[in-house]
Amino acid sequence: MRGMNLPVAVRIPSDLDEAIGIYRTRLACGLRLPIELAQFLLAYMAWPNDEVSQRGWAALGITQRLAHRGSLSSPNPISLFGALEAVAAEALDGIAGRLAAEMRKWPPVADVMQTVIDLHHADLSLAGGASLSKAMTLCADDQSGLSEGQMRRQWSRFRDVAHLLAAGAVLATEVPESDGSIFSAAWYAPDSLLGISAGFESFGLAFKPHGQPDPILPPHSTWRLPRHCIPDKPWLRHRALSERQREVLAVYATSKSYIRKS
Repeated sequence: MRGMNLPVAVRIPSDLDEAIGIYRTRLACGLRLPIELAQFLLAYMAWPNDEVSQRGWAALGITQRLAHRGSLSSPNPISLFGALEAVAAEALDGIAGRLAAEMRKWPPVADVMQTVIDLHHADLSLAGGASLSKAMTLCADDQSGLSEGQMRRQWSRFRDVAHLLAAGAVLATEVPESDGSIFSAAWYAPDSLLGISAGFESFGLAFKPHGQPDPILPPHSTWRLPRHCIPDKPWLRHRALSERQREVLAVYATSKSYIRKS
């Protein structure tokens, strides 16, 4: 079992409406410096299995805050070269490019996680029930240019933080005045993201697809929320399936039935 080491948030929202309200308020305020919690959270989201990159990103955040507070006095030799802020900015340019590359892989993973939940709550007679394979089939149909094979590779890489990515996607969708990115949701409202992700984590660690020995979030490797980041009553949002998704599922069921008979 892996647990995230995160700073204590002032308050974790108790429901989705409160989580959305916090995000909207922060966007309106136009925060420039990130909340400390956001930088630690993004380290796990971007590099779930790369502790060196996690530490590097978190260390840069700490360095930026020290620079902003003027923690180094002017007689220090480094002050002649722009002080700590210049050093942090130089290092940040390098790692920010890597972060941007990882961020582009997040939305499909979030969509797969959410779609499994949508399938689980759908009023459909699905052979075997909800599963990752069905969710990936639906997501591949929705995503332009992304095959099921590519989706499986991305899921494999980020499944240990899929609950966090799915929560960020909820905020991105529910707050249209944002830029629609998971990154912005984590940057401005990490407390909201954590509150939403608690429900995804609980579901993902408990739900086992038919015939599978393990739940969709691996118990041994999933980055779990610390207790202080979990609301008293976690909640879970699910969406209604579209007509197109129902049509794709019907074709999926027919093809699987044909393969079994063959």
